[in-house]
Amino acid sequence: CVMYDDSTEMERVKPATRDRPPAVVLSQMAQVMPDLAAHGVEYQQALTRQASAKVAFEREKAKALVSLVDEYKRAGDRLPAEDVRNALTMDEIEEYYVPLLAADADVVGLKAVLDVEKSLLMGLQSELRVLREEVA
Repeated sequence: CVMYDDSTEMERVKPATRDRPPAVVLSQMAQVMPDLAAHGVEYQQALTRQASAKVAFEREKAKALVSLVDEYKRAGDRLPAEDVRNALTMDEIEEYYVPLLAADADVVGLKAVLDVEKSLLMGLQSELRVLREEVA
């Protein structure tokens, strides 16, 4: 995973200047594009993991809530408020909640990386456009 906020990585992609030949800009674009493509694939995989984790969590949460309702009905007790019911079932479903949080964090992190890479690529494309206009 290549991060572009790292100082060594930023050395690879220099800021725009008018004295750089288009070949240099094209070379830098060629360096960024494979990372962008790879992170796009990782992002799609993270979205799939997130969806699976959410389905598993929601399924187990529903089971735990049904079990809690049955327990209260058998005891003849009144059901507690929804937030209390959720709190009471959290221990049972924690093993499904942690992977959901991890999947959510992966999606957010990869989205941020993709946004940086897309911005970098768009900046290089703009620079290339300016350089080409100067030549024309």
